[in-house]
Amino acid sequence: MPRPPHRRLAGGGAVRLERYRSRGDRNLKWLRPLLSGLALLLVVALLSSAFYVGYARWRFDQIAKPRLAGLTPRVAGRPFDVLFVGAVPEASPTATTAGGARAEAVIVARIVPSSGEMALLSIPTDTVVQPSHGRATLPAQTIDRVLESGPETLLQTVERDFHLPLSDYVAVDLGALPGLVAALGGLSLHVPYALHDTNAGLSVDATGCVRLDGEQAAALLASRNLLYYDRQAGGWQNDEGGASSAAARANGVFAALSARLGGLTTSPGGLFATLGALPASLVVDPSITESALYELGRALAAGAGAARATVLPTSATANGAAARPATAKDRAVLSAFLAFGSASSPPLPASAAAFDPVPC
Repeated sequence: MPRPPHRRLAGGGAVRLERYRSRGDRNLKWLRPLLSGLALLLVVALLSSAFYVGYARWRFDQIAKPRLAGLTPRVAGRPFDVLFVGAVPEASPTATTAGGARAEAVIVARIVPSSGEMALLSIPTDTVVQPSHGRATLPAQTIDRVLESGPETLLQTVERDFHLPLSDYVAVDLGALPGLVAALGGLSLHVPYALHDTNAGLSVDATGCVRLDGEQAAALLASRNLLYYDRQAGGWQNDEGGASSAAARANGVFAALSARLGGLTTSPGGLFATLGALPASLVVDPSITESALYELGRALAAGAGAARATVLPTSATANGAAARPATAKDRAVLSAFLAFGSASSPPLPASAAAFDPVPC
């Protein structure tokens, strides 16, 4: 006699369902710890990111931001100019902010947001200018000494003497440069000659694409009595370019430093944390927020590889101790610089330095 259908279905179905559940449990056992581990990693990552960004923002808040009158507001999508100063405090550790510092590098970077291009104009530090602060006109002096009166005086002097609409100001205490370069893993520059300067502590024997450490980069920037080894000319040669050659080398160091920022701009926290490590050595204008600093870093990194660099032409004064802007050449360079980023911009003139180090 056949068994009732309901008994067969109930018993057999229950057994088959139990066996299916058993096999499913066994198959899912490896997945449970994996999911738990992933969830734990996600929680740790979120907490770490929050701590990292929070710490970086705290360090950013410690960066000096003195009031600077005279800045030209940026126009969205249009080229803008940033004044970068490499400063050596002489009066006190706060001299970069309050005055009493000497400028060892004065560079204006023109950034074109629409194309990602960048042009650099380096002003020789022995250039004689007419300092101004507000409506007051101060006695003429070399531009490296103008910073002694404070960053606002230097900013307004560069704007008025050279008719440059500066939107931002960034100054770095060069005493901190070796540590910053070391943190970035060095700077890569194309150097065609072996270099030496006893006074600056510079010694670079390699040629070609050379990775400079922090001390070498700082010494190259500080060098004013440079010797370079030119085999074809018969050995060691004096770089007769003086402050103008030093200004060209400052362009190279700045461009290489900007290029290294590319590795930090993958996240705002990375850039803020690195710059935040130097709160006492960095000065920016108050308009630079965290996001603006991040975007500025991205723009510098993007434009550094193919940056167009030039040096303001000067002519020596009667005693040879200083230089004045070479009027006709000076105007031509400034005109080309301000036209950079437009459809009809002329090429920037090359500097007259023995060599122009460029990132590699």
